[in-house]
Amino acid sequence: MAAGQTLRRPRWWAVGLAGFLARGGIVLFSLPIVVLPSVIGLTTFIGPNSITAAGLAPRFVTLLAAVVALIASAVLLGTLVSAATDRVLVREVVGERGESAGPGPVDVGSGSPEPGRPELGRLLIIRLVSLIPFGVGLAIGGVRLGQVGYQELILPSDSTTPLVIRVLRDAPEIVALLGLTWLASELLGAVAVRVALLDGRTAAGSLGGAIAWILRRPARSLATLGATVIGSLILVGPAIVILAVAWDRVRTVFMESMDPVAMFALAALLGAAWTLGLTVAGAAAAWRSAAWSLALVEDHRGGGPAPVAGGTL
Repeated sequence: MAAGQTLRRPRWWAVGLAGFLARGGIVLFSLPIVVLPSVIGLTTFIGPNSITAAGLAPRFVTLLAAVVALIASAVLLGTLVSAATDRVLVREVVGERGESAGPGPVDVGSGSPEPGRPELGRLLIIRLVSLIPFGVGLAIGGVRLGQVGYQELILPSDSTTPLVIRVLRDAPEIVALLGLTWLASELLGAVAVRVALLDGRTAAGSLGGAIAWILRRPARSLATLGATVIGSLILVGPAIVILAVAWDRVRTVFMESMDPVAMFALAALLGAAWTLGLTVAGAAAAWRSAAWSLALVEDHRGGGPAPVAGGTL
């Protein structure tokens, strides 16, 4: 049902693409053409005298503060755009189904109902708070990744593999931890945003209601999460591979050949691969949003709206 709605409404794809790119998809589509930094490159960027016997050098502290500020700004802006696309897509899906929140608030958990449509700021707060599980995982795993990274810097195990790949390869348990905490944040955020939009609750009430909904419906929650994540990987994964292969071929031809026809043809092929990949990513993001909205609005088995503590979502 969600797939059918998404395929019939290409305008959703553009909105979904904006949310996908804002939430990190731009990094995913940049990886095939970005050369990961080497040990020498990182050392040059950080500076050889960043850490001295007296502690961290002022230059390193300034550099670290700038990097943290840049990442925080990117996360804040990306989350804001993501919240805006959530609002558009959820209302589109609910409007297409002819559903509404009903004459009164839905009792899905703690928190006082707040009439009216949730403002964008409230959705931003919900999305930021839902990142806490991933933030905890990142804080825990960051210590281990730092240790592995430092070891690779002073005693590289492989000079041909990029440093980032080696660090992730040597700490698979941290990769798993980050993956699980990201899934937890994704689950909480997806449900909480829809509770806010359908029920008009406060940010705290929406988060509490989302936790209650997940605990009452663990099978549906996990099934929807698994289906949307795996489905997105199946759709977007091949596009990333095609883009990486096309870029590698383009780079080889541009470096080794002076044939303008071949260079133009491969550049056009790369552009087409990128356009196709972004289109598929936008459609996949819109489908994920529609699937989550329908999971809360109605029973996928066709039994009508799903009751939630005396009401419906």
